[in-house]
Amino acid sequence: GRQFTLGGSSTKSLFIEDIEVRRTPEGHYNVAEIILKGEQVEFAVSDNLYVFPSNPGRIVSELADTLNLNLSLKFKLEYKDDSKYQLFRGFRILGSVLKKEVNLCGPVSKHVLSVLQQYCTEFKDQQTLYFLSSEEGEEEYKRLKSECWTIVDVFKTYTSC
Repeated sequence: GRQFTLGGSSTKSLFIEDIEVRRTPEGHYNVAEIILKGEQVEFAVSDNLYVFPSNPGRIVSELADTLNLNLSLKFKLEYKDDSKYQLFRGFRILGSVLKKEVNLCGPVSKHVLSVLQQYCTEFKDQQTLYFLSSEEGEEEYKRLKSECWTIVDVFKTYTSC
């Protein structure tokens, strides 16, 4: 089974035996029924179950090829302040971070497009990403989102980022 961490008032590592995902009768959203194995689990009001899916290795490799990345690269982020948002402490391996900690498969957000446009070396790429992240580009952004555009698609299309 996969290991997950139960957060909230009681932090424990648990293993998932089975997951059943089904649509509600109204069809509005998916419901996941999770069967945990190994311990009796009681949920209190403040408890949460965190699920961290991994990106497929094929997608990680595709991104690495597109950006000419060394997935074995070891790095450490240096923070300029003592912010509580210092999530990445210690040394990290790029391939592991891309596989487990960065959403490569979800739809790319307007915020990400806005940030990426600042790093484009080609003016046309910068303009397009700025447009897509703006109110004026809402219709085009919705079209790309409906086509399930990911950050990998952005890097493959706008190569100067």
